[in-house]
Amino acid sequence: MRKHPVLTAVIFLEILALVLTFLQVSGGLVSDEAKYLLSIPYPHPPFVRSILGFTASMPMHEFFWRFVCASIVLQCVWFVWDLGDVLTRPRRLALAASWLLSAAVILQSGMIVMATGAALAGLVFLWWTLHPAPPKKPALLGCLWLAALFTAYQSAVFVPLVFSALLRSEKSKWKVFLYLCVPIVLICLYSLTNPYALTIMFHVSGQEAVIPPLTRFFNITWVWIVAGSGLLSLIGTIGILSSVRLDLVAAFGMLLGFVILTTRYYDAILFTPLLIGGLFLLFCKRRLNPGFFIASQTLSAAIVIFI
Repeated sequence: MRKHPVLTAVIFLEILALVLTFLQVSGGLVSDEAKYLLSIPYPHPPFVRSILGFTASMPMHEFFWRFVCASIVLQCVWFVWDLGDVLTRPRRLALAASWLLSAAVILQSGMIVMATGAALAGLVFLWWTLHPAPPKKPALLGCLWLAALFTAYQSAVFVPLVFSALLRSEKSKWKVFLYLCVPIVLICLYSLTNPYALTIMFHVSGQEAVIPPLTRFFNITWVWIVAGSGLLSLIGTIGILSSVRLDLVAAFGMLLGFVILTTRYYDAILFTPLLIGGLFLLFCKRRLNPGFFIASQTLSAAIVIFI
């Protein structure tokens, strides 16, 4: 195993995914998870929930999909690892570990919620945007953007990253417009044919309006803390706001606006890819000690998880 560090890491992540799956199973299904597993339109588009519903008769249906979700979330650390290709090895390890030590990643791996799918798409968009070598195949990016929008409406907050990535990958402005806008038009047309989903979203927003401002502020702050275990939340936000990248700042602002309207704890993972981006930019400027950061992040993750 020592001669194959990548294989060792993959196996370790799968064992961790299995542990997190058992923990989620022991906690039972929440109402939203049950609706997604049965493909009830509440309120997200049909792409992923239709796949979940199609396999409803499969033995150990819930356990299978929890394990698949946990595996994908944890294995997505390889995008973070590849993003840090220009960093020194200690900083690259710290960047990758920050994904795995995010409280949102740990607590939501194995959860069957559409916000997780949107967050993983956001991580790929971030990788496509910030990677030192502009990734090719913008048509593939357009397909992922379409799939993300038809998985969860929250994916729309990452539109600045998609636009920025397309500009890096495609020289033709017409194709950029095509890959960016066609999925948006299609999801709008779908929403018009399925007014129930829109009704549910407006209803949820209306419920949030009666929450006292102090309680709402606490809820939003807690979602932000869980997203990065506190330390990554702070440092990643500083990295985003101090950067000159309007795409990251715009995506962060759109996500914050969404969470203000409808605060759900499982939306915390949506912040995590953006916080990773902010941390990456600070590491590129050599403004953080990676060893101290990982030690502190481990401690803050333990505190947040066990509160």
